[in-house]
Amino acid sequence: MSTKNELARGSVEMIILRLLQDKPMYGYEMIKVVNERTNGYFEWKEGSLYPCLHRLEGDGLIVSSSVEYNGKIRKYYSLSLKGKRAAEEQIEEGRKFCHAVTLLLSPCEA
Repeated sequence: MSTKNELARGSVEMIILRLLQDKPMYGYEMIKVVNERTNGYFEWKEGSLYPCLHRLEGDGLIVSSSVEYNGKIRKYYSLSLKGKRAAEEQIEEGRKFCHAVTLLLSPCEA
């Protein structure tokens, strides 16, 4: 696994929660949004997304509902009340982490 994938792996849950703050989404939609919004830097695949969605649902952070669309069933995910609180906490921690890493990667002023 590449360094890029290793760095991204720890942020999947936080990113899902952040996406679902905006609106309910189905799995493929999340993959498409993440890949587009990162200009392809993150290359999410179904195999890595769905286990995380199932884990978040099992933890009570997200809930799912099935909706028929063009004769097919889509499973939409949305935040539970517990998930809304977790999203706020994880996103704030993610921002702090990114800021700290940016400081460390910036040239040191001697």
